Amino acid sequence: MTRAEKRDIWIKNIADHQASGQNARQWCEEHHVNYHTFKWWIGRFNKESLFKGSQTNWVALNPVPAGMPKSNQPLNVIIGRCSIEVFPGFDTGTFQAVVQLLTEQC
Repeated sequence: MTRAEKRDIWIKNIADHQASGQNARQWCEEHHVNYHTFKWWIGRFNKESLFKGSQTNWVALNPVPAGMPKSNQPLNVIIGRCSIEVFPGFDTGTFQAVVQLLTEQC
């Protein structure tokens, strides 16, 4: 079964549950569906809907003021369950492309 087919089945399962008027546990028992898997898919779809149509907001980072030491430490950026370490001198175009990809995938 492909990922798209699984996804379609779970979309249908969740819609059936919502139309049933039953609580999730009752519906899962009656339809022989693992309750924890059911809740995982609901969480997955909720998470996806948070990112749908959202735009990335970029923040300008000011350079280190004169006289202050520059850090060679990476900047850790966390997007969903993914993280990126960005070191001084990074390529901003590549960084933007990676952030866009992670926003779609994570």
